[in-house]
Amino acid sequence: MGAAARPAIALGELFKAASKTEKASIESMSGLGRATMYKAIGTGNLSAKLAVAIAQTLNVNPFFLTGESGDRGACSDKIIRDFLIGKDKAYEKLFAGTKPGRKPRAAKPAAANTAPKGTRKSK
Repeated sequence: MGAAARPAIALGELFKAASKTEKASIESMSGLGRATMYKAIGTGNLSAKLAVAIAQTLNVNPFFLTGESGDRGACSDKIIRDFLIGKDKAYEKLFAGTKPGRKPRAAKPAAANTAPKGTRKSK
């Protein structure tokens, strides 16, 4: 296992110190159920969605939450972007030039039997 920087305080302690309104905000922003959210925080197994919700609500660096940084710092749009896309911007290249939307449907193969449905082919 790699030696990642350990947060100064545990995620559970950070969450316990949050107010009820902050906890409710984290729950609504993450879209997770209360039991799922508490289990993830208790085990430290965070999804990116939950880490971003906690970081934005409690104004904490998301890299601190994942143990990648020892500095609690503050949360900003640039830090969230770096957290989601990656500091080296490798994932950003995947989305360059693509437009959001539906994929075009694949063409259906031509049917061998062109008779209307419900009719029989005579021999």
